[in-house]
Amino acid sequence: MNEADALLREIRIDWETLITEDFNPLKQALKNRNSSVEASNFRNLFHKVEKVMEEIIERNYKGFSDSVLSYMESYHLNRKCHDNIQEIFRATKELSEMKIEVKDMVKEYSDVRVFKAKEEICLALLEVRKNFSEFCEIRDGIENDMKRGVEDRQMSSKLLEASKKIRAVYDLIDENGLGGMECIKRFRSEVDSEAEDIMRLVFRRINRFAFYNECEYQDDFRCVVVLNVLQNLEKYQIDSLEKEYFKVVESTIEEVEKSKEENQAEVLAKMVMGRTKTIIRNFRMLFEMADASFDGLCKKSKNFFEEEELPLRIYSPKCQETVEAAVNKIIRKFIMKYIEDPEKQCYEEMFWAENFVDDIDYGSVFESKYLIHEKMTRPTQLQASFSGSFTRILSSGIDLVIYMERYAINSEMKQYLRKILDERYVKEKESRIEKQIICLFNGEEWHRNDYLSYRLSFYSRYVDLVENFSSHPEFCNISIISEFLDNFLEKKFDVHFRGMFKSDIIKDCLSSGHTDEEAAASFKNSLLVRDMDRNSLFFQKQYYENMFFSLETLRDINKPIGGKRLESLYSSALIRSKFQVVLEILYFFDLFYREGNYANKNDYYLHKILGVVEDVYGSASYLGIECEYFGFMFECLNFYIQNNVARLNVRSTEELKCFLEKVKLLDEILGFINEEDSLKEAVRFIEDAISGDFRGRNGKVLSNKLAGK
Repeated sequence: MNEADALLREIRIDWETLITEDFNPLKQALKNRNSSVEASNFRNLFHKVEKVMEEIIERNYKGFSDSVLSYMESYHLNRKCHDNIQEIFRATKELSEMKIEVKDMVKEYSDVRVFKAKEEICLALLEVRKNFSEFCEIRDGIENDMKRGVEDRQMSSKLLEASKKIRAVYDLIDENGLGGMECIKRFRSEVDSEAEDIMRLVFRRINRFAFYNECEYQDDFRCVVVLNVLQNLEKYQIDSLEKEYFKVVESTIEEVEKSKEENQAEVLAKMVMGRTKTIIRNFRMLFEMADASFDGLCKKSKNFFEEEELPLRIYSPKCQETVEAAVNKIIRKFIMKYIEDPEKQCYEEMFWAENFVDDIDYGSVFESKYLIHEKMTRPTQLQASFSGSFTRILSSGIDLVIYMERYAINSEMKQYLRKILDERYVKEKESRIEKQIICLFNGEEWHRNDYLSYRLSFYSRYVDLVENFSSHPEFCNISIISEFLDNFLEKKFDVHFRGMFKSDIIKDCLSSGHTDEEAAASFKNSLLVRDMDRNSLFFQKQYYENMFFSLETLRDINKPIGGKRLESLYSSALIRSKFQVVLEILYFFDLFYREGNYANKNDYYLHKILGVVEDVYGSASYLGIECEYFGFMFECLNFYIQNNVARLNVRSTEELKCFLEKVKLLDEILGFINEEDSLKEAVRFIEDAISGDFRGRNGKVLSNKLAGK
């Protein structure tokens, strides 16, 4: 716009005459004609004005166009307003000339309102009819599918659509206030009946999900939400809960029976508990959906007796407790079917409480407007009970109880099953095995030798009894009867060992309450001063075997028991057996030791000694315990030779040398037993004596004997 301003200033200054009111263009034209300079200046001014106008038009042509359109619109509106004013004037003039009655106008207005209301009712009824007709089409399609035994994947969506149509019918009736019409009452009753039929189908499908994990439960449950029939679903499921769970268990029994599994009890228990867990989980999922869709499920209210309680049982925070209570009840019947005598069970069932529940329709007796109606029509535990008989496919019901307890899904069920096991299984098996073990020890056959197991003859049967008793160690194991075994077996083996170890030397060494070391020292000292009774010795291989088999049997029996009495008896018997082995060998060595005649090549007593050693070694080698016994034997022989020189029948060094040769021969022969144990101490003692090195009191005694003193 700077050029426009400059142009205006130029015109005001140089061309002032052009903008005056009395400007004469003719004079200006004559000037331009007479003067070429004047004409040139005027043309320049013209071109400047033309250029500035083009710029102004370029920038503002849209505004010019809008102004033209606005003008035309304003013009037409003014014309229309003028025409309307004329029409109003004409109508007013006509009305002023008419005679009007107010009553007629009111009547006409009322008639119009009535006709309008009727029109609205008719339109609402048409909409109701349309929705109900569409519902009937969907219903007929569902019924046809069910008659043909076909339930396509669209069944849930069809049911949901049918529920929405029913909901639309109810809403149209309520929103338009049609409920008071007699025909609508009859129609609504029919709709209610149709809705109940559809809801029963929906409820069955929801139950199929809950109990069998079938169907698409989300859309089915939306039907319940759409029609707001959660209480109806609750009542339906409460009434059918035990019956449906019974069917689940019964179908599981049939399935296991057909499968021909080897351990049917465990398979049945695992399947029942697995499906029960799924059922509880599914009901929990249904409650979560209900809690998200309905208000007040977790709020307690006061009942007829002013007691606070939740409005529902399944669809409440106590959902799992409610389902588990019904499940536990059926499980009890299931268990009792398998563990009770059929005749006894039939007799007891006659007096079950559910067999005395009345069938009065309290809903018709007590009107719904009274509070007692709620209390009497609510399904109680007895009213919701179910009585059915399970198929029995197992011969042993206790096995089933054992596995049911193992796979139990809640503490109440586990405690109940454990109680049954304690009363009917553990105590019974405990009593039975105690009697069987007592029978094993009747007579004298139980402590005979069993050369297959290298134990006593009763042991293999005893092991079988314990294994059978401990077939389910979590309930029955040997620790339950450990105290009985500790007492009973200790008495039996104590009598057995008393009859086996008859030597007074052994009895006296162990009767003074000495420790093992003290008893061994006392025993070795007794060998020097007391005679050995031949009647207390075995001298037969079968007796040695019986001694070792008895010890090994006792040790094996006490390993799982850990009985203090048996442990003490075993320790005592082990020491006595070592003493007995020493007495068996030392009896002939003592005769050889005192007889003299060491130069005789007959070696009768050495043969006897070797015979005993061979029998003892052969018996002990069955069990790999020979070194344990012969180590103590060498210790006693060394002690006996060195400390009993008063009885050594030698009168000269030559005889002592002959005795030494016999001892070396015996040591060499016995060397096959254990290279670490030998008679080296005795040999060294005699060699020192032969060389004149008499040490200690025994050395002096031997020196005097050789000197003839």
